[in-house]
Amino acid sequence: MNNFIFAKIKTNKMSNKSTENNSNNEVDLIDIFNRIFSWFGKCLKYFYHTIVKSIAFLYHNILIISLSILIGFVASYILKQSEKPLYKSEITFRNNAISNADMISYFNQLGSLIGKKNSQIVSSSLLITENEASDLIGLSSFWIIDINKDDVPDYVDYKNKHNPADTVNVRMSDRFVVEVSSLDPLNLNNIKTGLIRYAENHPLASNANTQRIKRLNELIERTNIDIQELDSLQKVKYFEETRSRMSEAGQIVLLQEQQTQLFYRDIQNLISQRQNYERELALYPDVVSVISDFLPSSTRVNTAFYYSKITVPLAFFLTIILILLVKNRKRIVEVLNKY
Repeated sequence: MNNFIFAKIKTNKMSNKSTENNSNNEVDLIDIFNRIFSWFGKCLKYFYHTIVKSIAFLYHNILIISLSILIGFVASYILKQSEKPLYKSEITFRNNAISNADMISYFNQLGSLIGKKNSQIVSSSLLITENEASDLIGLSSFWIIDINKDDVPDYVDYKNKHNPADTVNVRMSDRFVVEVSSLDPLNLNNIKTGLIRYAENHPLASNANTQRIKRLNELIERTNIDIQELDSLQKVKYFEETRSRMSEAGQIVLLQEQQTQLFYRDIQNLISQRQNYERELALYPDVVSVISDFLPSSTRVNTAFYYSKITVPLAFFLTIILILLVKNRKRIVEVLNKY
């Protein structure tokens, strides 16, 4: 009896402890949520006071800040007038011989030489004068992206951020863009001719293009033979079927001509293939072909707006720092005197 009472008391104590633990857990969760909400409230309050103080600071110093912005615009205009005009334009090539990756890498090597100011090597590579080569400031080649794989160019990957593993939006394999920056836009025509010659001097492109043209001519010749043979076969077949329709009395028996009709469709398909081969041979005989040429009037890059994106924010932040230093000069002097 005593053991039964002792066990019952022990069980009650354990249940009380478990109840206390559960209540403690509930209290801990409530406390955690209260602290989270309190932290968010303090953050919102801090941001609110910061925004209000910032607006008040800008309002009280609106004249000085406006003057600094005006100085930034004036500085950008002065920089525009002091610098030589820089023009940028782009040309789109169709790559006919080798892979796009190899050709883009090949053109980027030329861009690296231009960036290092190797005017003599650039001049000999493009077969242009050294003055025209020295006017070249930059050259970069970029992939063209096709969205949804519909064989329609959608945009140029200027920032080289496209993921090659993307199977929906893919890089076009037959064309690329070359962007050129030059001090003289009149040189673009000679630069275009030089870029075509530079592509032809690729170690593999010339031989690959020769093999491509040879293969196209062979395909055209083989297609012509197939058309002639199929046409002859059609005539023989038609003659045999016509003769089989004649009865002994000389009367014609009307039969279906389904088998004979099939030859016309086969011949048309072969003619269509031959036209495609001839079209590629006529339109794209070189290593690269120009799809979109340089614009006749290229736009100037280093305009006043171009410099203002740097000078205006710089003048603004320098003015803010100067105002804060002037208003807190006493505290700054006290801190400096301590050391």
